[in-house]
Amino acid sequence: YPEALKGSVAVYPPELACRIGLSVLEKSITPDASIFGQIFFVDCEAEHYNYETEEYEKTPVKGGTIFVDPANFYLRNLGSTFNTIVHECVHWHLHRKAFELERLYNEEATQVQCQVSGGIKKGTARSATDWMEWQANALAPRIQMPFHATKIKASEFIREYLGARRTDRVIDVMEPVIEGMATFFGVSKQAAKIRLYE
Repeated sequence: YPEALKGSVAVYPPELACRIGLSVLEKSITPDASIFGQIFFVDCEAEHYNYETEEYEKTPVKGGTIFVDPANFYLRNLGSTFNTIVHECVHWHLHRKAFELERLYNEEATQVQCQVSGGIKKGTARSATDWMEWQANALAPRIQMPFHATKIKASEFIREYLGARRTDRVIDVMEPVIEGMATFFGVSKQAAKIRLYE
């Protein structure tokens, strides 16, 4: 997605997934929406939850498919859904080989499920899966808001709002700047705030 590095456009996660050969499907994964998304590395029978029948169903899925729980959007926001797609793209790009190694001794392994809590456990030994989750969580917002593009857009929004509010104090315009960044990059306000801080 080289055009996003120039600051002219934002990364559109479904397009990013398509460009790296992945397909994205909306599927309810659990009844409580505790799993945001899944990436399937191999063809398999995938389980998903059907709210109408209140039962799990199996569906044939091709390797390279991402399931995104639509509850992400309804319970949180579009930024959460987009973040989930990018998160799963990171797994595909960086963790596929590790997954293939796991399949050498565990043929049942077919996908990585990414839970709401995310991150890695504190105070315990960290597994390879914990590290993969940490890496995907850390990289997703940086992919959605590349450093150079974020600086360019932040400067544009700051100039625009300083002029509109007739002030020279950046602190006075940070709230609309954060909102503008979140809208432009398709992320949550919290993600935009954290990335601006970085």
